[in-house]
Amino acid sequence: RVLVDSKRDQFDLLDFKYAMKTYFARLHSMQLSKLDMLEWEHDHLCVDKGYGVRSAQVLCWRRSMMYVGICFNLCSLAFATISFIAHVVEEDSSGCVLGANLGPYARFFDGYVWMDRTYMMLALLGKCLSLLLVVCIVPVWHDWKLTSKRIAVAYLITFFGPFVLFMVIPFQSGVDVKGIQQQMCSDLLKMRTRLDWQHWAPMRLLNSVGGPANRLDREIDVAWRKFGGAFDFSRLNLPADLCTRDADQWESTIFDVFRSSGMLAVEDQDGRMTCPAG
Repeated sequence: RVLVDSKRDQFDLLDFKYAMKTYFARLHSMQLSKLDMLEWEHDHLCVDKGYGVRSAQVLCWRRSMMYVGICFNLCSLAFATISFIAHVVEEDSSGCVLGANLGPYARFFDGYVWMDRTYMMLALLGKCLSLLLVVCIVPVWHDWKLTSKRIAVAYLITFFGPFVLFMVIPFQSGVDVKGIQQQMCSDLLKMRTRLDWQHWAPMRLLNSVGGPANRLDREIDVAWRKFGGAFDFSRLNLPADLCTRDADQWESTIFDVFRSSGMLAVEDQDGRMTCPAG
């Protein structure tokens, strides 16, 4: 143990440099029994407060770590704030959702976007609160019980808070699934070529989030081959309100239209499959 002659009420450049050297040495100190203390720290803890030398060394080490934690929290808060602002600006300017420009589909994610922003704002608020808690305990760094409780609360807010928000905020209810289904139905009925599918907004979304885009691509490719590479749904007398109906009714409705239009293959008396519409 080395006591450094440095007083808080007297500023001396040499003492200041030695104090900074002592603080930085604590960052990589492996043995608390060899931890250096400044003279004013020793007087405050061992003389005024009556702590033992080993206890005083632990408190001095914790004090230095609190300063380091405050610096890291400030950097983390700054980066999180910049990320939040950039995220909001990108969404408002380009209409991107989850990193993809969804065009007319973006309106179906309005609820999710606001929930996502609410989560980010609350997470930022939690970071600010945890930082404030740590800053407020600096003047009472010598009080082990008080500092331990507040540091524990700050830790829970920073790391456990976002997890609780994910569990509480109903992100799934912010997506208008029925509206997406209706828009997809309308888009599919308007498609004429295989190229239209490749530039479809839902495909861009699935590619951006790592969804089953390849599987959907294969499914539509098989369907397009069945139609000879292109198909005009306007040839069918589909109900005008088809897309507004429940999605479970689409298959049976389209099947009935195919059959009534004579475009559904049937088996004749000789067991051959023929198409009434030719």
